[in-house]
Amino acid sequence: MVSINKDTVLNATTGDTICVGKIVKSHGLKGNFVIDVYLDESKQIKEFQKLQLEDGKVISNLEVISIMGRNRVLAKLSDVDNIDGIQYLLQKNLYIYRDELPKLSLDSFYVNDLIGLKVFSTDLRATDDIKHILGTVYDVINHGASDILEITGVDGSSKKIFIPFIEKAIVEVNLEEKFVIIDSEFVLD
Repeated sequence: MVSINKDTVLNATTGDTICVGKIVKSHGLKGNFVIDVYLDESKQIKEFQKLQLEDGKVISNLEVISIMGRNRVLAKLSDVDNIDGIQYLLQKNLYIYRDELPKLSLDSFYVNDLIGLKVFSTDLRATDDIKHILGTVYDVINHGASDILEITGVDGSSKKIFIPFIEKAIVEVNLEEKFVIIDSEFVLD
């Protein structure tokens, strides 16, 4: 089974760090704030002992107050009890070091690893092994039933195509050589 762990939006990495969420707004007057979480489940944000901001500051006193859905949490800093103490956090991305991410099975991928890969198509029913370049993975969109690869640069234009990231459609993902091969049956003109 092919699956994706959503650990980032677009290509939000800085060196060895990966964006796992963003503090989007304050909540009330007691220093609480809302985090949009870019992980499979919002509760996973609690697993990281330290989160880093874009400016390098480290947050090690994050308390998750409640889960607000699959990709959102209500949180606070343990030593802050008013809204003024969190203003500097608003609209900031939260990063972790890549080596803190859980290891995945061979057929699972982090979104960040897929973005930027070249995409080729091949006809699995043909006798030749000709591969046609389609473009580059720009984003991975979650639409409930499955994730969808957004591919740009199709035919050298700004045209986009969308391919379901399912076992039937994906022939091969090679992170080392930075490419994805999809079954041409899933490419619609």
